[in-house]
Amino acid sequence: MAEEPRDYEALMALYQAEKRRREAAEQNALEEKRGREAAEQKLRPTNLPEFLDACHIHLHASLIVQKNPTMSTQGNPDNAKNKLRPERLERWEDFAKHQMAIWDDIMASDFASKRQFAPLSALEQSGKDLRQQKIGSEIDLHIFQRDTVDKRVSSIIESMYYNKELREKFNLLGTVNFENHANMLSPESQLEEGMEQLTVHQKGKQAKEKQPSGSTDTAGSSHPRADQFCHRTAAFIVEYKAPHKLQLTHINNGLDEIELEDIVQDVVQRKVDDKDDVRRLVAAVITQAFSYMVNLGVEHGCVCTGEAYIFLRVGEDPRTVYYYLSVPEGDVTDTTGWTAGLEGPNRLHLTAVGQMPARPSTPSCGQAEKRHQSSDEESGPDPDTPSRQQSLSQPLSRTQKTTRGSSSGRGHHGERYHQIDRPTFLALMRRQLADDLDTDCDPVGRPGAIGVLFRVRLRSHGYVVAAKGTPAWFIQRLRWEASIYERLRPIQGIYVPVHLGNIDLETRYHYEGICELVHMMFLSFGGNLIGQHLTAENKTLVSEQVKRSADAIHGLRVLHKDLMPRNILWNEETKHVMVIDFERAEVEPISAKRTWKTPTGNSVKQGQTGPSACTKEIRRAMTELNALTIVIRL
Repeated sequence: MAEEPRDYEALMALYQAEKRRREAAEQNALEEKRGREAAEQKLRPTNLPEFLDACHIHLHASLIVQKNPTMSTQGNPDNAKNKLRPERLERWEDFAKHQMAIWDDIMASDFASKRQFAPLSALEQSGKDLRQQKIGSEIDLHIFQRDTVDKRVSSIIESMYYNKELREKFNLLGTVNFENHANMLSPESQLEEGMEQLTVHQKGKQAKEKQPSGSTDTAGSSHPRADQFCHRTAAFIVEYKAPHKLQLTHINNGLDEIELEDIVQDVVQRKVDDKDDVRRLVAAVITQAFSYMVNLGVEHGCVCTGEAYIFLRVGEDPRTVYYYLSVPEGDVTDTTGWTAGLEGPNRLHLTAVGQMPARPSTPSCGQAEKRHQSSDEESGPDPDTPSRQQSLSQPLSRTQKTTRGSSSGRGHHGERYHQIDRPTFLALMRRQLADDLDTDCDPVGRPGAIGVLFRVRLRSHGYVVAAKGTPAWFIQRLRWEASIYERLRPIQGIYVPVHLGNIDLETRYHYEGICELVHMMFLSFGGNLIGQHLTAENKTLVSEQVKRSADAIHGLRVLHKDLMPRNILWNEETKHVMVIDFERAEVEPISAKRTWKTPTGNSVKQGQTGPSACTKEIRRAMTELNALTIVIRL
């Protein structure tokens, strides 16, 4: 009997041990389940509130300003010289009210709860990567904004566009893309071109985004540089200023309702103290953005430092600029106040990503151009390419044969077209563009190295041609290209487009806040980019056609110097390959004692560059075509 208590205690001990084991197993299973669910939650797409919350916590919070002056760029942030200037700055009093109304409409729809945005895991990893880079220049800020705001805003607008209810409510006509146009069509871009020639087969878009070696983002150029605007239909300009140049304390102390004439007079009379100095700094920065907005004809803009956003609006009275200051770190703090599954006030709409899509009076944007994905070189039609692109949807008014007749000066009536000679064409075109630069003169694609491609229609005769417009500092290079086309006149309309002539524009064309175009060259359309015609099956035939066109050009003693797929077209009408963009071309000497002539007027010793240079040029083109075929096959 005495052993019974001991047996009972032993059984209880076993029971308790089993219970603890069972509870531990259940706890482990529960923790594993929670871990799986947490991992699944991070991998699944986010809904709109989750997306905005994560963008603020993981992305915007990753902003680190470079405090070391020796490791950050210098330069003058208030380069407002020769810029259009408003008369006054006033607070945008109803900005927040209208913004809240927009967000209420968005959040009240099923759109907000639909899982359609980047997962938490991707956003967390992006944040970790961003924290490795301090913001010490405008280029750094471009990169940071692209990853933290631009991509995120584009994805929200795109999803809204595909939501029928929101598309109709906000009259959305397409998606929105942000593009960086710093230094495009500027003298600085010539160095950028040289960098692009270093590799055999590179991504065109990435090459254009690289910062040239030895360049800085100082305000050395006085020509306009609207740093950002929406693609295709410019609707919103963003002017970037590195946060160490335009500091948050400068903005807080200097941004106020201001009569700009008072600032000008204070500077003239030298009545400037520290507070006046920061007011002048902020006013000058806003003046830069204002000038781009007016030249581009958009109502809204923004000055961005990464730490702060100054939203701008120019209403019916262009003398007044309305401003609203947003500082996400101060307005939102470390957290947005949003909790999944709980209803309650939050600050999602005050985040950097939340502010952009809900901008008051958001204009509807035109259908954004889809990116061509077939290959590296063919990531999009070259801007300097006189080709039939998607935007050139109307049928061409003249054939190559008809254009050749007009260009050679033979004015007569053909079977279908009323032909005119070249001097008459140029005179009519000059007069038309002097009277109206907006009608029948449409830019196509992005700017090229030295110019912008246009689709131009001569209204009096219905002729549609390609035109390349250029700013003043590239006129010499465009005239050089025209001289090369004239040298190639025997093969125009066969292996190269027909050159119709050049004119100086009587009225300057303000191109999207970037620069003023003052000179134009007119060409017949050459065809489609060769990558759109090239297949593994026709590679041999196309290669033979390219060699035939190159031989014809070389036969007239012209070395192209950039015979890449982006400058090679297939013309369906002539069934020939056409070569374009001769801005870098060189002319071969007639005798061994002479030197090559180059676009810049420099001379190059011939040595052994004659036939061997032509051979090398063809071989390189063949290498690029072969690489392009491999990409297409993959």
